[in-house]
Amino acid sequence: MSGPGWKWRKMEPPDLPAFIRIDDECYHARERLSKGGFKASETNQLIDNLKKDPSTRGTPQWKWKQKAIRQFASELADVFNETQQYLVSAIPTSTVKSDPTYDSRLDDALSLLVRARPLITIDCPLQFLASHTPQHRRDDRMSPQEIYELLEWTGFAAPPGSLIVLIDDVITCGAHFKACKRMILDHHPTLRVIGAFWAKTIWTAPPAA
Repeated sequence: MSGPGWKWRKMEPPDLPAFIRIDDECYHARERLSKGGFKASETNQLIDNLKKDPSTRGTPQWKWKQKAIRQFASELADVFNETQQYLVSAIPTSTVKSDPTYDSRLDDALSLLVRARPLITIDCPLQFLASHTPQHRRDDRMSPQEIYELLEWTGFAAPPGSLIVLIDDVITCGAHFKACKRMILDHHPTLRVIGAFWAKTIWTAPPAA
């Protein structure tokens, strides 16, 4: 990986998410204010639009979700060198793809990303065994270990090479990234695992332990 584009920054101490360590290689482009609401910043608006429920399809709200997906893909393309090959995977969402309420926002963004960077290969080597309550709707956040126990290894469609970039829209505490990274390294211990997150959560108060 040649490094992030002009907007993307590597996460460094002392501002690392709770479960991210100095040896984790994670990048973000934006910052989202926790509990800031839709009007707190442009990023808060973009993320709220990106996460609009799939049930809004066919309503006036849907165009804003689609616009946010396009902007996410466009800014994500800055991470990748146009002449280099990459393996990319979305971090699995809490809702499995077979669930009728599944939100395909990450899949849609990665499909647009491949149009801009044709040398990128998308793969999905792991998934959740079943849908579960997402972190932001829980009173007690799951640890990387708890998330790891919900994951299932499905494997790569082809040999993965030396690097994989895990993509998500927001990193809050980093538990999902750590669980996914651990499972990938359990099966491919020499693989370089990088995280790229459109926004990093900035707390208005310290997160609950």
